[in-house]
Amino acid sequence: MKKKINSHFIMLTMVAILVTILLSTFISYTVLKSEVMEDLESYAHALKETSTFNDTENINYNPNVDNLRITVVREDGSVAFDTIADAEHMENHLKREEIKDAFKTGTGKSIRNSRTIGKNSFYYAIKLNNGGVLRVSKEASSMTSVFMSSLPVILVVAICLIALCIIFSHILTKSIISPIEELATDLENKDIHNVYKELRPFVSMIQKQHNDIIKTSQLRQEFTANVS
Repeated sequence: MKKKINSHFIMLTMVAILVTILLSTFISYTVLKSEVMEDLESYAHALKETSTFNDTENINYNPNVDNLRITVVREDGSVAFDTIADAEHMENHLKREEIKDAFKTGTGKSIRNSRTIGKNSFYYAIKLNNGGVLRVSKEASSMTSVFMSSLPVILVVAICLIALCIIFSHILTKSIISPIEELATDLENKDIHNVYKELRPFVSMIQKQHNDIIKTSQLRQEFTANVS
């Protein structure tokens, strides 16, 4: 019984640890995603206020100024400028989610898997006064990357928690089982120690039944002796 209770406590703790880890990873990634998008939005609006991208045919921008990828898309979806790729050889961007939303509502954003392992590409697009769309993008850690980066700490914490769980589980199991063991070894003792209140009705009933059995046995022995 002790082993069963201990195993259940340990199993419950491991499930709680696993759920906590998953929730923590999800929350961390959600916060990261929100911060990256807010930064991209600030950059996009700041760049729109400048006159750098007003003339899509004559853009003079130093790509080393910011650690961002900047793309300018014309009204027909063709790429006029890109800080990384050759704009002339890039495909039409009208079907890109963030570009499509920017043409319709003025702004658009999306997150797509990057070819870089463990990275996601975050995109924020804003419509320019000349009818084109300015898009800023940045690579940031994916949820898997966030989880893997924190895995060593998670493992150490999990091992410590499991160890503590085993210790407390042993103590708690002993406190639960000891009154029952004491009752089993000494049913006639009316003052059993360490009996918690929820168990007292059960103890009283067992003791009463035990006393009734003893009395019945004594009566039988006396009847047998008298008959003899």
